[in-house]
Amino acid sequence: MATALPTPVLLGEDSQDGAILNIPEPTSTDKTEDLAKYILEEINVLKQEDTCLMRIITGLLEFQVYIEFLKNNVNEKSSARAVQIGTKALMLMLKQKETYPSIVPTPDPTSNASLMVKMQSQEEWLKKVTVRLILRSLEDFLQYTVRASRLM
Repeated sequence: MATALPTPVLLGEDSQDGAILNIPEPTSTDKTEDLAKYILEEINVLKQEDTCLMRIITGLLEFQVYIEFLKNNVNEKSSARAVQIGTKALMLMLKQKETYPSIVPTPDPTSNASLMVKMQSQEEWLKKVTVRLILRSLEDFLQYTVRASRLM
């Protein structure tokens, strides 16, 4: 009978999976409880990875408006363009790892447009300070992203 959920495979039918994953054999009530705890731990690991991925992807999406501002206000346009392309590529790579990529929240385009207008209307010295702050924030965010990706 076909179901929407995966059907369980009895332990012992595929001894390779049990040996590789180190799953305890449920021979008594205590072992059954151990197996249930093991499964819950694995589910928790998966949920944490999804939450982390979602936060990273959302952060990269939020930085896009600031990266666009950088591209318009720095002398090294090619470097700013490389940062923009790189962050978009990173975001796409992480979306492929995400279990439910369709539920990743996206920034509101109208608020991004109004933010861009507000940043562009600043005085020149304030634009330079804004560029420095954006670069520093993006650098910090990417360092945390690298650390998190090592744990995934």
